Amino acid sequence: MEQSKLLKSGEFLITEIESKDIFIPEEFNEEQKMIAQTCQDFLDTEVYPNADKVDKQDRELMKSMC
Repeated sequence: MEQSKLLKSGEFLITEIESKDIFIPEEFNEEQKMIAQTCQDFLDTEVYPNADKVDKQDRELMKSMC
């Protein structure tokens, strides 16, 4: 079994790699799409509306999210 090297950040821009080793959203399977949508929903409903409180490290907000 061949293992591919894990690339960091934008390393794929300067390292020669095969196209099959690039992971892009357009090739997500249904499960990956559902996980991405769940994450987006969480950001939209819980994080973005409270961005100021998160930035100020509001302890009460953090307790209520657990």
